[in-house]
Amino acid sequence: MCAAPRSRRTIGTIAGTVEDPQGLAIPGATIVLANRVSQASQNAVSDEQGRFTLSNVAYGTYVLNVSLSGFTGVEQVIEIRSTVPVARDVQLKIGGLSETVTVSADSLLETSSTGSHIDLGANMIDQLPSSTPSKQLSSMLLSAPGFIPSQNGRVHVRSPTRSTRAM
Repeated sequence: MCAAPRSRRTIGTIAGTVEDPQGLAIPGATIVLANRVSQASQNAVSDEQGRFTLSNVAYGTYVLNVSLSGFTGVEQVIEIRSTVPVARDVQLKIGGLSETVTVSADSLLETSSTGSHIDLGANMIDQLPSSTPSKQLSSMLLSAPGFIPSQNGRVHVRSPTRSTRAM
């Protein structure tokens, strides 16, 4: 009787089938076997009958990941400790719909100053109705937050933290 080489005694095989919840074979599923410690990995794809085989797997603990678009992926921990083939059947559940929406826009916050401010410009002056052109500026300021009229007809800034910036 001839002794087997040492390397042949420390490898195993994983075989199984991939099925849906009704027990029907799922062809084309991606099978990834990965050892998270050694970073060793093997890949396979299930055949028309849903079968897969991963050969020459070194002894150790692995994570078997089975996935296919439209199904919820499955992860299983498998330990290979002998040359006896490990049978591992996997059932994939039908996955729900998922949608990703990415929204992007320019920043709505001004980061260049810490205080608040009001932008006053020619457009605002043109849009305000006024009976006399000389009162347009006063009307515009009084319609903006932070300005109050005084008894003498002048316009005052209500808060010292507010500033105005003419456009």
